[in-house]
Amino acid sequence: MDSKIGIKIVKNKFEKLIHDEQGYVYVIVAIIILLSVIYCGISLYEPLVTRDNVFHVASVIVNEIQSVGEIDTEIENMVDALCFEMNISPNIYYEGNFINSTRGTRLIQIGEPFYVNVELTMPITLMDPMFSNPITHDLVIKKRLKGVGQVYWRPSEM
Repeated sequence: MDSKIGIKIVKNKFEKLIHDEQGYVYVIVAIIILLSVIYCGISLYEPLVTRDNVFHVASVIVNEIQSVGEIDTEIENMVDALCFEMNISPNIYYEGNFINSTRGTRLIQIGEPFYVNVELTMPITLMDPMFSNPITHDLVIKKRLKGVGQVYWRPSEM
């Protein structure tokens, strides 16, 4: 019952605003603001999806390095395939106390922390004028995740 009264009050105020000259201006401004918010939501969809993809790639890399204990060609191929599938090409950096093995891989010892940095720069179009170049801004998406080695490497395996 109370909600019906509230709706009637809002409806009456809205009708008064439309019939009043100043109220008409307020309604036009509100519509312009609403359309601007909708435009921003539509134009920010792609960067938000790309941000989620970058975060997912970083998480997968950390989990794989933790479980395997090394950065080898198998992990690099998996990362390349994942990035290709998600249509991104980020810069990936590894930090930590990695040991270069005789097999040409980089090992992380059990209990040793390491970091995976995934960084991607993507342009977003702020405005696309009809007779000039679009106004763009480079959006930098970064994700840094920490992992801990979970594999013990004997000195003979290094």
